[in-house]
Parts: sequence; C-alpha cells; structure tokens
Amino acid sequence: MLIPAVDSNAWLTMDCTGEAPFKTIDCTFTQLSVTRKSDAEVAAEVAKEKTDIASHMNEMRQGRSKACSAKIVSELRKDVAGKASDITEGRRKALTTALDQFESMCACKDDVCLVDAYLRMKETTAKTCHISSNAYTMSFTRMSKTKWVNQPKPSGICNVVTAVVLERRDDSGLLWTYTQTRLAVDDENALCKGFDFTKPLVFATGGASAIALDCSAVDASVF
Repeated sequence: MLIPAVDSNAWLTMDCTGEAPFKTIDCTFTQLSVTRKSDAEVAAEVAKEKTDIASHMNEMRQGRSKACSAKIVSELRKDVAGKASDITEGRRKALTTALDQFESMCACKDDVCLVDAYLRMKETTAKTCHISSNAYTMSFTRMSKTKWVNQPKPSGICNVVTAVVLERRDDSGLLWTYTQTRLAVDDENALCKGFDFTKPLVFATGGASAIALDCSAVDASVF
C-alpha cells in the first residue's frame, strides 16, 4: 500500500500483520521523500554566491585557469562516451550538462562571463531534487475499533520520542491515516536545538499522489 503525505512531497508504504482481533499488530514501513529548494531559496543562494565572489575573484581566476588547462572536460567527455552503454540516459544527460557548463566557464574571456557561468552552475546545483528513504518496523496496540498506537521510547542523541497513530477510516481496510509526531526529550543539547520535532507528519490514503517539481537533476540523499 502506497500512501501519500498530506503536506509534503513524500510517500509511505505500510505492511502490517497480526491475528484477529488484532489487539497488537506489527508493521513494516518505508518513507520516501523528495525535496527541492524553493525558488526563493535558490535565488537567495545564488545572490549570496554572487556577493561572496567579489572577495575571492583572484582565486576563482586561478582555479579556472588551472582546471581548464588540464583538459579535464575533454577527458571526461571521452570517458562518458566510452561508457555510453553502461550508464542510463538520465545520468548521461546530467554529466553532459555539467560538462557543458564547465566548458562554457572555461571559454570565458572576462570576469563578467566567468561570474555568470559560475552562477549558472550554482543555480543548477541548487535546483537539484534529492530523494531519501527510511525503512523501519513498529509494533502497535489497539486502542479502539479503528485506532492503533505504538509504544514509543527515547532514541538517538536527542532522545527523540516518536509517537505514531494508525487510523482505519473504512471497514474495507483500504483507507488509512498515519500520524507521526516527534518530541525531543533532550532539548538542552545544542545539537538538538532548531529542529521542528513537534510538527506532525501525516500520510493518508485517498489523497493526490503525483507531484510536479522543476528539478535540474535528481540525486539520492544520505539523510
């Protein structure tokens, strides 16, 4: 069962087992999310880069000169061409785009062109969409005819407590709502400050599943 998130670009798979009358059930979940910086965040990041460039323009010129004189682009293009049958069209396109942008920067004759080319590369990176997944298991206790709750325990360096409520919304067992709320018990730890643990994460069947994002590329995230 694939369940879309209510207010984020994420999905949840759920597989639960138990014996009637299902006073306890064991569930395996996988959360999949796709994130991309907003257009405002991308614009702010590019603007900051443009401001920062002014203070290290000499280093940029020297770095460009060294990298471009090494003929890195031509060697990489040969490598990509040689692996044409070993990589997907999507990966080949991402590599080619990066090489085109780098080659464009190498062809610049003045600082204006160099800065513009550099900022285009930064904008492409900032518009990359990142996919992450998280698989886990939980045990639940039945609290009513339609609701089950887990038995959360503190975990991690922040002693985060993750409370989850599963709610069946119909008798067929096809409509479910998964509500996850986190609370950082150790909120005095500096590493744990600034995280919005208390905002519920809700997945519900019956909602829109498809999303539309303007991604310059798609990459996997380790977080």
